[in-house]
Amino acid sequence: MIKRTQYWLAAIGIFCWLTTARADNFSSAELDAYITNAMPQWGLPGLAVAIVTNDTVAHLRGYGTRTFGAAEPVDENTIFAIGSVSKTFTSASLGLLVQEGKLNWDDRVIGFLPDFRLYSEAATHDMRVRDLLAMRSGVGPECEFLIYNSDWDRAEIIRRLRYVPADPGTAFRAGMLYRNPMMMAAGQIVPAITNQSWDEFVAARLFQPLGMTRTLTTIRDLAHFDNVATPHIMNSNGVPVTVPYRDMDNSAPPGGILSCARDMAQWLRLHLGNGVYDSRQLLSAEVLAVIRTPHTPMGSDTNTIPPAEQLAYGLGWVTCHYQGHFVLVHGGEIDGMCAYLLLVPDIRLGVATLSNAERRYGQGMELGRAAAFRVLDRMIGITNTDWNPPMLADIRQKEAEYDAAWQAIVAARRTNTVPSLPLANYAASYVSPIYGGVQVFLESGHLVYQHSVSNVYDLEHWEDDIFLGACRQPASDLRLFPPTFVTFSVANGAVTNMNDIRYDYKPASGAGPAGTPVTDNYDGDGVPDFALYEECTGNWYIRLTSADDTWVTVYFGGSGYRAVPGDYDGDGLADLVVYAEAIPATGPGRPGFWYGRLSGSGYNLAAADFGDCGYVSIPGDYDGDRRMDLALYSAAAGIWQVKLSGSDYTLATRLFGGPAYTAAAPDLDGDGRADPNLADPATGWHAALLSALDYVLVTWQE
Repeated sequence: MIKRTQYWLAAIGIFCWLTTARADNFSSAELDAYITNAMPQWGLPGLAVAIVTNDTVAHLRGYGTRTFGAAEPVDENTIFAIGSVSKTFTSASLGLLVQEGKLNWDDRVIGFLPDFRLYSEAATHDMRVRDLLAMRSGVGPECEFLIYNSDWDRAEIIRRLRYVPADPGTAFRAGMLYRNPMMMAAGQIVPAITNQSWDEFVAARLFQPLGMTRTLTTIRDLAHFDNVATPHIMNSNGVPVTVPYRDMDNSAPPGGILSCARDMAQWLRLHLGNGVYDSRQLLSAEVLAVIRTPHTPMGSDTNTIPPAEQLAYGLGWVTCHYQGHFVLVHGGEIDGMCAYLLLVPDIRLGVATLSNAERRYGQGMELGRAAAFRVLDRMIGITNTDWNPPMLADIRQKEAEYDAAWQAIVAARRTNTVPSLPLANYAASYVSPIYGGVQVFLESGHLVYQHSVSNVYDLEHWEDDIFLGACRQPASDLRLFPPTFVTFSVANGAVTNMNDIRYDYKPASGAGPAGTPVTDNYDGDGVPDFALYEECTGNWYIRLTSADDTWVTVYFGGSGYRAVPGDYDGDGLADLVVYAEAIPATGPGRPGFWYGRLSGSGYNLAAADFGDCGYVSIPGDYDGDRRMDLALYSAAAGIWQVKLSGSDYTLATRLFGGPAYTAAAPDLDGDGRADPNLADPATGWHAALLSALDYVLVTWQE
């Protein structure tokens, strides 16, 4: 993500109009020597460069090695992660739909993504496709951790955006906020229109026509390729440390593509050809003009390296003026990998650089950027610049500042304190509306904080009720500053709050997850599975007997929805179903809205409008067809209303009850059908209508 304006070229991009090209000033041999000399200064194991002038690949070369300390060389076919350069493909994919008349840049997002909800009704209603791509949503920074190190898929991330507060400093359309989930939401418009995943669409409509045969959207496909670079992050001794590839499947549209220099040269050719590739118009000039138009001002800062003016974000690109010319770029950075893309359409120059390392604290490996601007400068006749020394000095200064800040934290630590409680008393489930349920547990005498499957921290006592987290995925600790401190608030001998520097979490009740019990048979083994539904977050926690009682967590529902599980489709498995008894705070619908994911159809979504304020759901199989019926009861009116699945959901109603009674629907007579049952808590009297006896009334007292 963008750290501040000074990194305009590193984390995002530029587009410039230039008047004359001096291709004779560019020398491949000089660039080779420049890069070879500079790589050891950065500690960079490997780099690949593609340069396109006019429609010709003028330079295509690899430098160094794929893995630090190994002999395998980087070449033009070596695959790297390109991080946020992926955004240029996402804006182009939506551009394809615009030029086909299937989409308009100013269409409302909720018209394609019904689960898309933001911090206000006004922002939700007025957010346009253009706003997502132009990074002007007004959404707070908490949304980034819905993607990074999370277990959620793209659809669930979009659903959870409703819990993220507005940014405290920049309102909707008031300025740029670099928010990856917004670009991910833009990518999800593709399947909403085409019934193809974003991954399938960009492969079929962009990669294949351009011959980008070594470009992919998931690290799961890397097993089918050889010649793959290894990610590295510099440690405190300046040595590159190998780290795993980051799984970006839940956020591929903003940052998940992997490619090689040869393939990226084809991407440059398409853009330098104004959408034409090998005499075929793939992207229209009109679409590219909109994509390249400055949309969201970022301000001017002549102290940037190199100096830039009139910074703005276009649609998936950054625009600015450099040396009086209009230029386009985008950078990408993801665990242990950096990429950089530069376009100058007026002189038809494009440069792509790919590298297999990051500096500490998430600082970019800027040699690729320095090389790109060295080429640009030479092409426009500037021969006295070398951006490598100031970029390297700037990065080293930032690292020194972070080191000093960390030493100040260490120096201020009070080492003579102890936790307020025994460690076992901190071990619990904690919940927040944004991030759902997280776990703190004891393991081998120390606390462990699990935010997600991939985000697990071993906690060391720091001071008082503060613990320092060491992530089991080393890239997280090497990239992030400040480190993850987990702080517990304690009152009256109990934990009242937990904070992990991202958000506050409240303790969940009980030893396991918190929520309303919704025990049912979710795995079809005939044995009921213990389950809880957490209304504030919409989390279902299910402990499956068929999988040794392991917990499964599913998001579905939200505040205002009551869980009404049961087998609605007759396949023998309980379905995830919720009902809105009042106006839902989150999710679609209104009072009387049923919302379900049915196991018999691959958990596809089903919905029904049936009910109103004052009606509560009374689940049961009222017609004996082994499928749950949609059943409601109004205590105020004493009315039962049931839509029967066995008769194509025809409506059945009955007057029975009143305000003093509580309702249920057990099978009292053993005929396989639910019987309306009322109880008076004050007197212990019960009244029921028995289906086996044609709904004769029986009463008894307990």
